[in-house]
Amino acid sequence: MKKVALVMESWGRYITNAWISGILSKIKEADADVNLYVFNAYANWSTDELYNQGEHDIFDLPDFCDFDGVIVELNNTEEPAVRADVIERVRASGTPAILINAKEDGFYLVGVNNYQCMYDNISFLYNEKNCKSFWFVMGPEGNYESQRRAKALVDFAKEKGLKKNKDYVLEFRGFDIKDGREAFRSLYGAKKKMPDAVICVNDNLAVGVLAEAEEYGIKCPEDFYITGFDDFDKARFYSPRISTVSYKREDAGEMAIQLFLDLWSGKPVEQENYINSTNIYWDSCDCESDIIVDSRAQMKGNILWNESSVEFANDLLKLSSRITHADSMKEMVDVIRDVVKVSRCEDIIMVLDPKFWAQFETAEEEWIFDTAYINEDCIKNVFPTFEGTGRGDCYLFIPIHFREKSAGYLAMKNPIYLMEQQFLFDLINTFLSGMEILYQKECLARANEKLSDLSVKDALTGLYNRLGFGEYAEKLIADGHKEGRQMLILYSDLDMLKYLNDTYGHEVGDKAIICASNELKEHVTPEGMCFRLGGDEFLIIDKFMSDEIVRDCIVEIRENLVRDSRKIELPVDLSLSFGYVVTEGKGKVSLDEYISRADTLMYEDKRRRRKGRI
Repeated sequence: MKKVALVMESWGRYITNAWISGILSKIKEADADVNLYVFNAYANWSTDELYNQGEHDIFDLPDFCDFDGVIVELNNTEEPAVRADVIERVRASGTPAILINAKEDGFYLVGVNNYQCMYDNISFLYNEKNCKSFWFVMGPEGNYESQRRAKALVDFAKEKGLKKNKDYVLEFRGFDIKDGREAFRSLYGAKKKMPDAVICVNDNLAVGVLAEAEEYGIKCPEDFYITGFDDFDKARFYSPRISTVSYKREDAGEMAIQLFLDLWSGKPVEQENYINSTNIYWDSCDCESDIIVDSRAQMKGNILWNESSVEFANDLLKLSSRITHADSMKEMVDVIRDVVKVSRCEDIIMVLDPKFWAQFETAEEEWIFDTAYINEDCIKNVFPTFEGTGRGDCYLFIPIHFREKSAGYLAMKNPIYLMEQQFLFDLINTFLSGMEILYQKECLARANEKLSDLSVKDALTGLYNRLGFGEYAEKLIADGHKEGRQMLILYSDLDMLKYLNDTYGHEVGDKAIICASNELKEHVTPEGMCFRLGGDEFLIIDKFMSDEIVRDCIVEIRENLVRDSRKIELPVDLSLSFGYVVTEGKGKVSLDEYISRADTLMYEDKRRRRKGRI
C-alpha cells in the first residue's frame, strides 16, 4: 500500500476540495494501491495569531519519511515561516514531493502555467484590443502565483517599451473582492482616469474593481476592459461576464498522482508539469465566447445545495446541543458516533494528547475506545493506527486545540460529503467549540469556579448566548423584582439576514450580525445585559426606562446601524425590528411570558415597517 500525504491550508473557511477530488479520482481510475492522508489547517480566516498557531500545529503531526509521496499546497498560508518549515522537513525526508502551483528546489511542480496564461492575456489585449495603458492588480507580493502572473505582465510591458507608472501601474493587494474595491479607489483616486485595461490576478479582484467602478459611474467594456483569472462562477455569471483563465483544479490532483505512479515505476518525469488552461474573453473585453453558460443548471445546483445546507444545518443544530452539554470526555466520545452520522463519513477517531489531558482524567492514564484514544504513540505519528486496509481511502486530520494549546486531533475517514458540500468547517468548528467548552468546564471544575465566558458567550459577537441567558436572565429579573424595581425587556430581530446569507454569503451575514450586536451593546447600561438568542435575534434586559427614552434609543440604534453598515461597506443598509415590555415588578408573570409579549410586538413592528417600505 502506497501512502501519499497532502499538506494544505484552506481558503478562509473553505477547503480546496478540488485537489483532493482530483487525487482520489486518479487513484480510482488507475486502480492504484494508494491511500491519501490530508493534513489541513483553517488558519487564514482568523485574526487571532495564537488560534492560527494551534491550527498550524497539525503540520507537525506527519513524519514525511513514512510516506511514499508528499504533495504540498500552502499558497494560502500567510505565515512564511510555517510554509518554510514544512518545505524543509519534506525536503529533508527525501520522499518524492510535489508542490501545487509553486516552485522550490527538490520539488516537482504541478499546476497551471501562471506566467504563460497571463502573458497570453496581456498580449491579446495589447495586440487584438489595442490596449496601451494598464493597471496590473495583483495578489499578495509574497505569493508565488501572484509573483508569476505579475512577472509575465511586467516582462511583456518591458518588451513593448511601456513605462511603469506612466503606461502601466503594478498594485499588490489581497485576493478578495474587497481588495479589488480598495485597489480601484487607490488607483482611480491617484490617476483620476481609467486605463485601457485592468488585469487582475483573479476573478475576485475583478469583481471588486467592477463593482467599485460602477459606483463611480464608470462602465465596462465602454470605458475600460478587465480580465480576471481562475474561471470562478462569479466570472461567468457577473454582469458583464468577466474574461478569465479557465482550468480544472482537479487536473492538478490527477497529474500529481500520475507523476507519483510514473516515479514509483521508474519512468522519467519532467520537473515542471502544467495542466491545460484556456484564456476566455467575454463581455468585459467586448468579446463573445462560444462557451455556453447554463444559468438554469447553475440555479438547479444552487437549489439542491440550499436543500442540503438546510438539512445539514438542522442536523448540526441537534448535534450542537449534545456536544455543548457533554460534561466529561467520555460523554464527548459518545457524541462522536453521532458526528459520524451527520458527516456521512465512514469513521471519526479522536486522538488526545495524554500529557495535555492527564490533568483531567484521574481514573487511568490511558484509555482506548472504539472512537477515541488517549495514547502517546498516536500523537507522535499517524501510523500504524491509520495504516488503512482498503485502497483509495482518504484520511483527513484536523487539529484539536484551544488557541495555541494543542490537545490532539480528529482523524476522519472519507469525509467526501463534507468537503464537496463545504460543510466541513461548520461541523469541525461546532465540535471543537464543544471540546473547548468541555475543556473550560474541566478547568473551572478543578478550581470550583463557574463556567467561563467561552461557554456563556457567543463567539461571533461576544454577547451572552443561550447558555448565558439560562445562567443570568432569570436572576437579573428576580434581583430587580426583589428590590421592587421594574425591568425593561427589549427584543430585537436583524432584518434581511437570510437574504444577506443567501445572496452574499455567510461572511457578509456574519459582518451584519457583528455590526448589529456592537450597536446594541453600546445602548446597554451597566445594570443590564445583552443576549444573542439565535441567528438574528437579540434580547436586552435592563433597568426601567420610560417609553420616550426607549423610543429615542431605538431611533438612535437604527440611525447608527445605517451609518455603520455603510462604513464597513455592507451591500444593504442594516435595520432592526424592536418590541419591548416593562415587567410589573411583582414576579407574577414569568420571564418567558414577558419575552413572548415583546416578541409579538417586535413582529408587529417588523410588519408595520415592511408595509411602510412597500
